[in-house]
Amino acid sequence: MIEITFSPPPTGSQMMLSDSFYRMILGPLGSGKTTTVLFELVRRACEQWPGPDGIRRTRFALLRQTLSQLKNTVLKI
Repeated sequence: MIEITFSPPPTGSQMMLSDSFYRMILGPLGSGKTTTVLFELVRRACEQWPGPDGIRRTRFALLRQTLSQLKNTVLKI
């Protein structure tokens, strides 16, 4: 298995440590916001307990100002 080490920027660390239902991260272009959020989604998904069938089910909402910004930065897997 591949091990990935990620060190978020200070604002990203605060966001990742929060257990608030709604969270938002703001910052300048190139500050690592998208990368931080994606790593947080993977981390939260891994913490999800598997259902009776052994599958982990999670849902997240990712928001951008415009649809084109969303399409350019997030891919459906």
